Amino acid sequence: MIEVATLEIAVDSARDALTAAPFAQRIELCADLASHGTTPDANLIRDTVALLRTIPPAARPRLVALIRPRHTLERPAHAAFSADSADLTIMSREIEACIEAGADEICIGILGEHGSIDAAACKQLRRIDEPRVVAFHRAFDFAAAIDAARAVSTLADLGFRRTLAAGVPTLDVRALSLAPRLTSIAHAAQLAAPRNIQVIACGGVRPANAAAFGAITPHLHASCRDDAGMLSRGLASEIRGIIASL
Repeated sequence: MIEVATLEIAVDSARDALTAAPFAQRIELCADLASHGTTPDANLIRDTVALLRTIPPAARPRLVALIRPRHTLERPAHAAFSADSADLTIMSREIEACIEAGADEICIGILGEHGSIDAAACKQLRRIDEPRVVAFHRAFDFAAAIDAARAVSTLADLGFRRTLAAGVPTLDVRALSLAPRLTSIAHAAQLAAPRNIQVIACGGVRPANAAAFGAITPHLHASCRDDAGMLSRGLASEIRGIIASL
């Protein structure tokens, strides 16, 4: 049996957050999960917080808000994670609004022109609330494909505690088979461990492959969606399947 330290479930509704809560240590809240997730609005966060607060504090998962540039769906490849000064102003306001609405943590990820981590932009966003802006999202894969050691070092220097990693520098995980993806995630985890950064495996974690991901990192992130971005069965059933497979 594989011991998983963290199971993080991505959702885009308050109801799904409540469904996932009994199984997860963290809930990542976003909008439009079928399109890889975008920034949730403050009303969605407030609604989600209100439902999660019906759970006793000791059993309540932490709520993470995903913050991404608004042009995410309009630009290809790593450019979808770039941000100019106007984008950063909007994202700063969104971070403040998410925290005010009750988010426990914030997940961001900004890349520069060539795909490396934009340290200056990330530092600017982290400065808003450093104890809460602690997670880096799948933009990491683009930077790691260029220089994984540099990407990990940059995150550590910026003060991030964890990063998602799918092991493929594209949002479409079908672009690469599972074996090389696992190798990339394992390499990132090996680099990150001495810097006290958790690498959270993501990108199509399902009951059929969860054990393979769990064998290389004890931290898993799942949206429980199929390749078309849809739930093939109930969310609770899918999560139970992941847990049972470990």
